[in-house]
Amino acid sequence: MMDHEIYFGLIESTPDAVLVINNRREIIFINKSAINLFGYTPEQLAGKMIDVLIPQRFRKQHQHYMDTYQAHRLPRPMGVTLELFCLCKDGQELPVSIGLTPISTAKGAFIAIFVRDITSLEKQVIDRTAELHQSNQKLQAEIIERKRIENDLRQLTEKLAQREEQLTNELRSLEKVSNSPDTSLTAEAFGLTPLEKAVPETFAELVERYSEIIDLILDEKTYQVNHQSSDLLRSLTHQLGFLNAKPYDVVSLHANALRQKMINATYAKKKAYIEEGRIVVLQIMGYLVAYYRNHRIGSQYVPDSIKPDAPLENESKKD
Repeated sequence: MMDHEIYFGLIESTPDAVLVINNRREIIFINKSAINLFGYTPEQLAGKMIDVLIPQRFRKQHQHYMDTYQAHRLPRPMGVTLELFCLCKDGQELPVSIGLTPISTAKGAFIAIFVRDITSLEKQVIDRTAELHQSNQKLQAEIIERKRIENDLRQLTEKLAQREEQLTNELRSLEKVSNSPDTSLTAEAFGLTPLEKAVPETFAELVERYSEIIDLILDEKTYQVNHQSSDLLRSLTHQLGFLNAKPYDVVSLHANALRQKMINATYAKKKAYIEEGRIVVLQIMGYLVAYYRNHRIGSQYVPDSIKPDAPLENESKKD
């Protein structure tokens, strides 16, 4: 049997509203939470029947419930009874959940009534439901956006793969032209052995220089710096002219350099090498034509370093 004062001290600090009634259903105790909920002072409720806190239309039904409970005094937790309403001092009716607990103390048997305002709970449920709905909408939007991104990425990947295949095919075409047996045989028949076969070491050095020049050109366009790449390209062309290079030598030079550049390069880098390479190889062709026009003496070609001030053939005739 619990001490009367100890039990009442415990329920005083309970967050739920708690009233204690005797066997006559008279209120003998009300805690602070109940004072706040109902709006009454303890003095105003002391000795009053519990029915004072029940709306008039529910009192007969409530009396039946209490009769039944007192005949079978067992703990009844909140949430297992029907929906009930309590009547506050200001006349407001609140939906509540009720829990009943029989207690026995040295001063007799009592019933502790635990009352919880479910209005706030309903609001919490509504708020929580709204939050869940909002979170669900956000999640659905994220799923749709993710699917869109995945679809865009898939399409982009397919386009990149197609474009990279095109770049690879373009490089293969250059290699095919430069390595064509028919071209090599025809050139050799006229005593014009491709440089790649005639002077392989020198040709490899030219490929390396050409590869470096392409990087410098891309660097200039990307960072707006000046590496004097045009002068370097002209110098390379003069050496090609001195070696009596032909168009297929230029194509072979270009293809070999690009093949080296493509190893482990990203798609963006490959694209830049291919697209910029088209312009550079045309520049070399143009420089080579100009070189041959300006340095042809008889059937031989002389580099600038040997005869830099040699007059044009037409100018010699004029003199």
